[in-house]
Amino acid sequence: MARCSKKLKKEVSIKIARDSLDNAKSYLEDSKKILNSNPGHAYALGVLGIEELQKATIFYVLPRSTDFPMKLDKSLKSLFKNHKAKQFGQELTSSNRIFLELWDKYFKRTGVKPIDLMKELIKNPSDKKFKKIKEKVNKKLKVYENIENYKKIGMYVDFINGKVVGPKDINKKLAKKLIKHLEEEINYTERLFDSINKFL
Repeated sequence: MARCSKKLKKEVSIKIARDSLDNAKSYLEDSKKILNSNPGHAYALGVLGIEELQKATIFYVLPRSTDFPMKLDKSLKSLFKNHKAKQFGQELTSSNRIFLELWDKYFKRTGVKPIDLMKELIKNPSDKKFKKIKEKVNKKLKVYENIENYKKIGMYVDFINGKVVGPKDINKKLAKKLIKHLEEEINYTERLFDSINKFL
């Protein structure tokens, strides 16, 4: 598995991105295999795949938007260990589509580097300038509602609000919807990588 040190080289950043995308594909295949027998676990694996896609996008953008070798700041390092950070896209509906929306609305007009806006998304996902974009994408991506809570229920048996909950409480319909979305997002991410190669 690719890991980052204090200094990140360009080729390492690209490897992180491609390995993360491949890992997301593996989570997709694994989730499909157990969908019928264990929808809860299948759902949780699907969420892990989505988290990997967010990391893949960021580290694929890095080599096109900054000088190397570069020092990783705290917000980027957190993408390897902190689920909240890896799910920053979930707080903004967790979709690579937001990246393209932001590109169209801000990058082209202001000249802001993609990586700078990515960092801002991680640090300040509730910033008011992202509000309209969040509202627009939220309408399309209802699949992300309560995704982190459902992931935990899909993985662990817990006692919440006086009730025992666990993987058996995630139904097949919910898991299937998330898995389908993950598959779409993987295809979308691959197209996004192609676009980045052309325009960054």
